[in-house]
Amino acid sequence: MLFKTNPIIEWTRHWALEADMVRCVRCHGIQLATDADREFVHLRGCTSGGAPAPWAALALALDHSREQARRTEHNGA
Repeated sequence: MLFKTNPIIEWTRHWALEADMVRCVRCHGIQLATDADREFVHLRGCTSGGAPAPWAALALALDHSREQARRTEHNGA
């Protein structure tokens, strides 16, 4: 997944993190962290463009953000 904006902000366009679950911001379907290895099941009729694996997408977004921060630190910006 390539991010055109801040990866965390991009993730929150589709998902909300609430305690130990993620929620689709459009259909309000939820997935517990214990089901993170399963594909997310949206509620009927949802047109969200979110990733089918929101927990993995969040981990990728966090990794990308950390890498951006390291680069910024390293470049002295």
